[in-house]
Amino acid sequence: MRHTHAFSSPVKLCANVASLFTHRNMSMVTVAHPAVNVSAMSLVRRGIAVALLLAAGSVASGCSGDDAWLSARLADGRLVLTIGGQCSPDSYLGRVQITGPGRQPLWEIADDAPERSTPTVTVGDVPAGFAEQVPLRELTWPVGVDVWTNFRYTVDIPLDSLAGGATVELSPQPVMNELSPVRPETC
Repeated sequence: MRHTHAFSSPVKLCANVASLFTHRNMSMVTVAHPAVNVSAMSLVRRGIAVALLLAAGSVASGCSGDDAWLSARLADGRLVLTIGGQCSPDSYLGRVQITGPGRQPLWEIADDAPERSTPTVTVGDVPAGFAEQVPLRELTWPVGVDVWTNFRYTVDIPLDSLAGGATVELSPQPVMNELSPVRPETC
């Protein structure tokens, strides 16, 4: 069976992939032991189906369109972070850490039980509800920014990217933790 048409959605893709792997399309062969019937083609097809379903699922879940949820700019010589994706208590900002070269901490704030979103943080100003963990030291560029919302994210910001007061959309990377969802919520 050959499918040449484009799939308009991951659901249609999954349905068409599943139809390729029905029982009527699988031939049985005897493998390893005469009492055990295992279909070699069945195993290959199932492996391909699982891989395609996982790929379609990650496409469907990863297409939120909200990749630019963290931005930075300089205002009066101070670094200002805008942090989106804080839709519920599970995703409220809980910690920000600014580091210099060699990941040396330059400033850190934390709120162990955030009760509201904190959409803007000016480095050096402690937002309501937060406690300063590391007092502000002089920023040495490039700075690293670690943000904890529903997950921990990290990104480096070179000073030249903020030249002329430009707002820079950042693409922070998750710091792996298998117990947390990887993407921030889309509001």
